Amino acid sequence: MNTQRTLEFHEDSKAHVIRDSQSMVRGLLHTEHPWMASGATARQAAENYLRTHQELLGVKESELMNFHLRAQDDPKDTGLEYRFFSEKRHFDVSTIIFQLTHAGLPIRNAALSVHLKQLPISDSETANFQVVSSGMSRPDRLITDRLKLPLPEAVAQLEKLAPQDLARYLGIAEHEAMSKGELLRVHAHQHLMIYRYDATRRARTMQTLLDADSEDGDRLVAPDVPADILDGKDYVVAAKYFDIQQNDQASMPYVALVEVHTHAVLAVEPLAACVNGLVFQADPMTTNGGPPPTADNQLLNPRRVSVPLEGLIGPNGGQQQLIGPNVKIVDFGAPFGLPHVQPPIKPPGVDFDFDVRTDDFSAVNAYFHCDRFFRLVEELGFERANYFPGTTFPIEVDARGSTDNSLGGLLSNGIEVNAQCKMKTSVGPHGETIGGIGRTVFCLAEKNIRPNIGIANDWRVVLHELGGHGVLFGHVNSPYLGFAHSAGDSLAAILNDPDSIAPDKGRTFPWIAEFTRRHDRSVKDGWGWGGPIDLADAFPFLQREQILSSTHFRLYKSMGGDHPSDTDVRLFAAKFAVWLILRAIKTLTPETNPQHASDWLGSLLAADAEDWASHGHSGGAYAKVISWAFEKQGLFGGNPPEVDVYIDDGRGGEYPYQIDNASCPAIWNRRSNDGNEGHEAPVPNAVNFAYVKLKNRGSQTATSVVVNAFQNNSQTGRNYPNDWTALQTPSRAAADVPPQSPGMIVGPFEWTPSAGDNYILMAVSAARDPSNLSKFSANKQIPDWRLVPNDNNLGMRKV
Repeated sequence: MNTQRTLEFHEDSKAHVIRDSQSMVRGLLHTEHPWMASGATARQAAENYLRTHQELLGVKESELMNFHLRAQDDPKDTGLEYRFFSEKRHFDVSTIIFQLTHAGLPIRNAALSVHLKQLPISDSETANFQVVSSGMSRPDRLITDRLKLPLPEAVAQLEKLAPQDLARYLGIAEHEAMSKGELLRVHAHQHLMIYRYDATRRARTMQTLLDADSEDGDRLVAPDVPADILDGKDYVVAAKYFDIQQNDQASMPYVALVEVHTHAVLAVEPLAACVNGLVFQADPMTTNGGPPPTADNQLLNPRRVSVPLEGLIGPNGGQQQLIGPNVKIVDFGAPFGLPHVQPPIKPPGVDFDFDVRTDDFSAVNAYFHCDRFFRLVEELGFERANYFPGTTFPIEVDARGSTDNSLGGLLSNGIEVNAQCKMKTSVGPHGETIGGIGRTVFCLAEKNIRPNIGIANDWRVVLHELGGHGVLFGHVNSPYLGFAHSAGDSLAAILNDPDSIAPDKGRTFPWIAEFTRRHDRSVKDGWGWGGPIDLADAFPFLQREQILSSTHFRLYKSMGGDHPSDTDVRLFAAKFAVWLILRAIKTLTPETNPQHASDWLGSLLAADAEDWASHGHSGGAYAKVISWAFEKQGLFGGNPPEVDVYIDDGRGGEYPYQIDNASCPAIWNRRSNDGNEGHEAPVPNAVNFAYVKLKNRGSQTATSVVVNAFQNNSQTGRNYPNDWTALQTPSRAAADVPPQSPGMIVGPFEWTPSAGDNYILMAVSAARDPSNLSKFSANKQIPDWRLVPNDNNLGMRKV
């Protein structure tokens, strides 16, 4: 992971350029100055855009010659090329991904992505698009050595790889469990790719597979790679998907990257993810401040609430089971796992009422919360089948099972504080691998006190598993983001905050004593992007997840989550923030899985550009707040944009939540053109004179500064632009605003107020820092409470 990334402005393309520590371009952000690209389709427009920006991106013309081709499994004598991988569309925003190939083979984690917003068809009947952003993931050193390409017979041999051979390559053939009936099942599909060998990562991930001692104490050791396999060199590998299953344990999915000539395993990764962590409507700590999971039924039972178990399929054989269109509660049982606890059944019409400290109560919660998650995804405007393309519904969930973190990793027959969401794979129409949610398992919330109490009782844990890992399977074919464990902690923290009364609201999972993860991590304590904790964190990046959840939580608070008294405002902010996160995940693919926080920033900005059509909200309001949230968590050294001109509403140009956005002190009225500071109540139906003071929190001078001024023309609303008209002096050019300016006064703006309440809206734009006003139109309106506080270029005052 790069230690420091920078953000700079490129004048010709009017884009903010993200560069890594080697000065390689990793992303172009057009959120402030959308780039217009034409094409009959989004894909064609993306191709045209990339050809226009190839020099800035550092891409050679020869690499852009075969956009029409796809990556292949039979190597050809070709060099580096970008080839079409996929198009992902949601409403009016499309993400086009081109995979970097060499010899026709895909290079792992190397791709170009372009996010485009479709505009109305022009008179020439050519679809026009706005490019919101583009991103690049590729090695910091391109392939320079001539690769040893495999012969067809070598590829065919790997396709027929026997389970016992793969077990030998992995170093698990001698594991004692193999003699007890353990099965290794190799999936038929495989994919060739080019992979840069990372010896340190191999050692770490292989140990994940092997890190279980046999009963007699013999420790497994990963086989050495051949001497001619060198760290940092590129090799052709086959991605082999396989499962390991023990008699008393659920099958565990993995992918191994097997070098085609030596059959050495260069990497192995589990396709399941766990959390040591935590429901009811929400956990009792969130809803009532306690009691903890160590309490007895006398204290816990009053925290139960009666809710409808939506979607239950009618009784089968005279008995009602916990099975619906989204979720099926099962006991995986032998040979899949211990303990063996059958889900509860009831006669038709009888409520599923159980004491808290029972496995049956956990099963009801597992159904309710898992089903609740999929309903939330659909409520936010996503189609279930489209968002989870590789998942078969209903998903199978064991509410009282055991997890397996590694081979032989069964822990006390499920007597553990843990949960796990496993991935399954299928083959797509072009031979690609498509991930989906497989088995989901929940264990205990507290392991030392009987009767048991299940971790499925905690909505936060379900959000971590399904909302963190489950949503990634169908998009990146992995449980993990490339730079962080997942966004599951973020969803758990944000969705449970609006009405939480937990004593410590910074704890992400406050109900479980063992689980100390937080979403209020401070940069000064080392929890910043590029800080010591970030740089020292190793796969599966659990520390970085806390940095990410702290970043996301700051965004949520700025959007309204910090309102001190209005739960509805906080709830709106929570749902909008979660929609942005889920929408950003939907833009991802295995090759564009973000490898750095700045990559993820680009995905969030692309999501923000899209209208939240299902809920009637125009997109584009939160781009500056999103960037600020990452800035405050240390990204780009914690520095603001190079040019950041603003109208000071009391927040110094930053974005902590502000209840009142109509009292900006940097805007004032004078009854005469005297140029003085200090507000005077306006005289109705006469010419008055408005002024505004500008500042710049950036490091470079703001040039080509212009202020536009408006007054509210409606007594019923303040939606921009329809409820606003320009002042009699509609705009004024201003002098350059130097960095850290104490304030530059611009005015007067002549205007005539009406009797009653009057509102003035001021908007400052600079050459490298426009306001958000241009994003909205008569057909795309936005209310003042979403527009004004989320753009420091704007100020509004009720006069």
